[in-house]
Amino acid sequence: LQIDVDHWISKYNETRPHSGKYCYGKTPMQTFREAKHLVAEKTIPVAQSSNSATNLTYAV
Repeated sequence: LQIDVDHWISKYNETRPHSGKYCYGKTPMQTFREAKHLVAEKTIPVAQSSNSATNLTYAV
């Protein structure tokens, strides 16, 4: 079953055209790869604080 699901996901993301308005017939994976730099440019850095008692890191 997992092999079938993996095959379907691969085909869904890498061969069929994306139906989004501004995707212009590219596959979802092509759209993702080409837009990845936009996410990096728009991401706001998150300051982190750690709690030494529990050794957990929190986004502030």
